[in-house]
Amino acid sequence: MSPQPKKPVDSKRTAREKAAEARAGALAAERRRDRTVRLVGAVVVLAVVGVIVAMVILGQKKAPAVNANAALPKGVNSVDYGVKYGTAPATAPRLDLWEDFQCPICKDFETANGASLKALADAGKVQLYWHPANFIEAKFPNSNLSSTRAAYAWGCAIDSGKVTEYHSGIFAMQNKTEGGGYTDTQFLNLAQQVGIAGNDFSTFQTCFTGAKYQQWVINSENEFQQRAVPGTPTGYLNGVEVQSATLFSPSALAAAIAAAGPAPSPSHS
Repeated sequence: MSPQPKKPVDSKRTAREKAAEARAGALAAERRRDRTVRLVGAVVVLAVVGVIVAMVILGQKKAPAVNANAALPKGVNSVDYGVKYGTAPATAPRLDLWEDFQCPICKDFETANGASLKALADAGKVQLYWHPANFIEAKFPNSNLSSTRAAYAWGCAIDSGKVTEYHSGIFAMQNKTEGGGYTDTQFLNLAQQVGIAGNDFSTFQTCFTGAKYQQWVINSENEFQQRAVPGTPTGYLNGVEVQSATLFSPSALAAAIAAAGPAPSPSHS
């Protein structure tokens, strides 16, 4: 009996690409749903004797008010409220990432690409900026403003020098149920877990419980809406939106960054 032919085995690279495609597909679906929530503009037309009597626009969300005097975490700029990681020069390409800490696909992105992006930033190959958004709270009003609270807790951790540790830690403890939110105890415990201790922890606790950076998050959400960012996570490389398949593939994103020229000046997402 002749041996049965062996089925071809996907390479690790192919498997990674398939995983990236799956994540990109999920991201596209999430963005469609986010657009529906953020851009609800259903128009109800009532006709009486052939004449339009009323038109009602439902769910139009106004951009939150900006406070130019809002307190900002260390190193955060007052132009677009981004958090820069690393010390890449202004001549390096700039990648702006928009995230919501309650976004499940943002967690997937952090898991898939967070470490490699930080490595590129550490090597000075990319100017990496994170931008917090809180629009998911509109979908889950019972989450106790968890997107906002997570972001301003992160701002307090930024002051303690735990930019990436706390950022990754929030996603790691994300509720398995979307919109399940976070508790204050989780944020305080996470601070200690990432190494904020002693007087620094006391400062963190005061910062967090006093919502010191809440307006910073609101200002950033305003930017998110004014720029019509399609959802989270979204990346802009030198101001141009990165396609989902590229964004979720460490190798493809690294190649795109390597091929990009210097960030335009002035550099904005």
